[in-house]
Amino acid sequence: MFLYTFGFGAGGDSGSYIAMAKELVGIVPFGAMDWLSYNILYRGYPLLLAPIVRITQDYNIIQPIIIWLQIFISAISIVFFYKIILLITKQNKIIASILSFFYLINFEIINWDRYVLTDCFNLSLLLIASYFI
Repeated sequence: MFLYTFGFGAGGDSGSYIAMAKELVGIVPFGAMDWLSYNILYRGYPLLLAPIVRITQDYNIIQPIIIWLQIFISAISIVFFYKIILLITKQNKIIASILSFFYLINFEIINWDRYVLTDCFNLSLLLIASYFI
């Protein structure tokens, strides 16, 4: 519903991430992007985008695919958040359900999923990895 109402977003760095992914898969000649100007923490995100960019090269198709993938991974992270809370509270399902609900309706997290940015992947993958630690 939120995505239907507000649509897909384009953050300030969204185009850069897709351009770097295009360079990785050979659509754009290597060296077209100034990789050194980007922080090393942001260099992994284009690697996640590269397979999607390789499949389709149209930005109007790439962006929705990436955003739906981010929404899917974010939904999986809510399940792992629930499981983490269950571990912390010694299987208290009421507390885990309430906290998971608050995480689920958090406007900032929902809004991040609309953009091709590293924030939502970072948060989702951090929760999933935390469960396995």
